Amino acid sequence: MADDFAIVPEKEMSELKAQMDSIRRNPLGPYGGQDLIESMNNLTRAINSLMQLFQTAAEELKLEERETETITRKIDPMLARIEAISDQNRKIAQGVVAVADMLESARLEGRAPIPQPKPPEQMPSFAPQMRTMPAPPESPFAPAQMGPQQPSGLPTNFPPPAGPRPLAGIRLPPIPPPKKKGLFG
Repeated sequence: MADDFAIVPEKEMSELKAQMDSIRRNPLGPYGGQDLIESMNNLTRAINSLMQLFQTAAEELKLEERETETITRKIDPMLARIEAISDQNRKIAQGVVAVADMLESARLEGRAPIPQPKPPEQMPSFAPQMRTMPAPPESPFAPAQMGPQQPSGLPTNFPPPAGPRPLAGIRLPPIPPPKKKGLFG
């Protein structure tokens, strides 16, 4: 049993105790303890910011879902109306095609003539015409006759009205298009 124990000098023993105390205080030693703690703190901050990002995204998704539901509730009746109108248009188009086919077959068989469109009626002339109303007999200003004549006492040499006047029977040449300019003017 005497072989189990060895005598160690006191100086080495005190150095071993000091090393044990430093290991207990800082188990990772001088090479990584502080760096490891700083890295863990950075990782904690990054995870917290990531959690905040996910929370914000979840809230925005809920808000979008509510907006989508609202829009869907508003659009669904419009879509139903559009589908109904589309169905009505399809039925009307089928009816028009059926009537056209019936008219075409009747025309080919000689039973009914195809009605021709009527030419447009001439538009009434809205040219200003001067008409005078007969005045009562006791009026001193009664015109002598009806018609586009000017009343007496006014000069008859008025200048022609301003602006373009249509020329009867004269065709003017077409206005040429403007010349295209080149790259430099």
